[in-house]
Amino acid sequence: LSEERRANLLIVSDEEELLSLSSARLLMPSDMPEWISPLVNILPGQLFAYYLTDLRGLSVDSPRGLSKVTRTT
Repeated sequence: LSEERRANLLIVSDEEELLSLSSARLLMPSDMPEWISPLVNILPGQLFAYYLTDLRGLSVDSPRGLSKVTRTT
């Protein structure tokens, strides 16, 4: 639980020490080549966030606490 925002953490890692900090965790393979590890490690978290947001009925295009501003001149 993140104390600052009182949020549950999803940890995606191949390190047991990090995984022990969270109740929601995904153990990743440790023998994966370095160049592919960002894709393999980031995608589960992004998909989890997307489907959780959708399940809660929130807008995935306008998240609370984030202001998207595009200015063209």
